[in-house]
Amino acid sequence: MRTHERQSFGRQADGTCLGGLALICFLAAAELSPISAAPPQAPSPAVELKDLLNRGEIGPAIELGRTLLPVCTDDPAFREQFGRAYFLLAEAYGREHRPPELAERAQREAIGHLRAARDLSPPPPPPHLYLGIAALHHNLGETAQSVRVATEGIAVHPADVPLHRMRAKSQGSLGAWEKAITDWDVVLRAEPADIPGAIARAEALDQLGRPCDAAEQLREFCVTSGNPRIEKDWRVHYAIARSLVYCRRYAEAVEPFDRAVEYAPERGVIAIERAENLYRVGRIEETVVVLDQWLAKIDALDRVQQVQALYRRGAIANASGERALARVWFEKVLALDPTHEGALQGLGALLRITGDTERAKEILERFRRLAPIALDIRIAKQMIARQPDDPRRRLDLIELLIQIPDPPSVRLELEEFARRFPRHPGLPELRRRLGALEAEVGPPKKRPAGEGR
Repeated sequence: MRTHERQSFGRQADGTCLGGLALICFLAAAELSPISAAPPQAPSPAVELKDLLNRGEIGPAIELGRTLLPVCTDDPAFREQFGRAYFLLAEAYGREHRPPELAERAQREAIGHLRAARDLSPPPPPPHLYLGIAALHHNLGETAQSVRVATEGIAVHPADVPLHRMRAKSQGSLGAWEKAITDWDVVLRAEPADIPGAIARAEALDQLGRPCDAAEQLREFCVTSGNPRIEKDWRVHYAIARSLVYCRRYAEAVEPFDRAVEYAPERGVIAIERAENLYRVGRIEETVVVLDQWLAKIDALDRVQQVQALYRRGAIANASGERALARVWFEKVLALDPTHEGALQGLGALLRITGDTERAKEILERFRRLAPIALDIRIAKQMIARQPDDPRRRLDLIELLIQIPDPPSVRLELEEFARRFPRHPGLPELRRRLGALEAEVGPPKKRPAGEGR
């Protein structure tokens, strides 16, 4: 087995965060764990494993662990380090973009050994073992198990902040926002300058329909902290701005958007949302300047922001009588999001005005098919914007698009879903359904080359 270099913790097979800070805390604790101590005169198997892992020799550590497991099955220190070895192996698979099932298998091996270490440890088992197990379950999408394990750990170690943080994240993934807020309160009492914790608590309030409370909480967090680092953190100002937008206080959102862009000028998502807010408060010329700046480097934006920028630019062009330009923008929107209501309506009207009646009928027929569930689609897209890493939100949208039915939209959303969640168990069935849908509806009509560009 190849020896892997030990780099950053917390990456899963698709490159996203593997339990974040929770697993970093677990690994740090695993290196220092009291149950890993060994007599200085005779290094134990656990110490041998730990030394190999600390040198980044994951392959040799796995081989040694397999060799020694039959005689060290009941050694909690050995099982802990062997679990740590499998976690680092999963991390290495992720860095190398190996098949996701390899990383998943390694993580399940890690869970098994960490459970054994916890159960074999003298009571009470150390909190980092509960944390490691809970974080791995969370990463595998098993959030209910993650909550259960974290709760077991909190029952033994009620003041352990990383366990409360882990449970808050998993409660949020389950939609148990009130419970998540309770855990975030524990975290913030212990660590009042925890920026991600304050933002996560505010997002939970947003999800409960209390965005104005969320904005006020974050403003108070900035003021009471007296910490210049928090005052200049773009994440806090961006979260305040978004909460103010959710409660339709657009004029108040201008200032936090400006500060977020000031502290993170390279982040296109903030710039595009700021442009949208400027449009809402009637500052059209500034909106156009921002949009044109980012449309000139559109590849720096993700698909959601590309759609948002292109549509807003098209709407402004249409309102100012630039019909040819508006048509170009709307066509670009529909190439990225075939169910975009505004672009379908706008393009259909433009085509009818300019005499392209055949294409106008096609576009407006798509809009008509979309109309019965248009509100549901809009809500699904809004939920994805708020929770881009929650697979349930994207599955909701895909199901709606299958209902229409609209195969091009289903394909686009399914490709994005597969990119973000490459090992999701529902992918094969979704691909089968897309194939059946395309066979039933037929391929999309081809347009003359250059049209819509």
